[in-house]
Amino acid sequence: MINTRLAGRSGETDTLPDKIANVTSILRNRLDKVMTRFKKSDPEFYAAYQSARVIVDRGGSSSAAKPAPAPAALASK
Repeated sequence: MINTRLAGRSGETDTLPDKIANVTSILRNRLDKVMTRFKKSDPEFYAAYQSARVIVDRGGSSSAAKPAPAPAALASK
């Protein structure tokens, strides 16, 4: 029973690279192209989108990531 679960999980894990590539393709080839419409009409929104698209950690780092500091409004509650 445990071997069946592990095999199933392993099979799902093996499909991750293809799924990640598919999602990345959609993001770059569809969403990013749609967002260029806002470059002139709403530059602040476009800049915020571009900032949000920055990937800080591309994965694979073995060191523990430092948690982001809590916003001041939440820290006082």
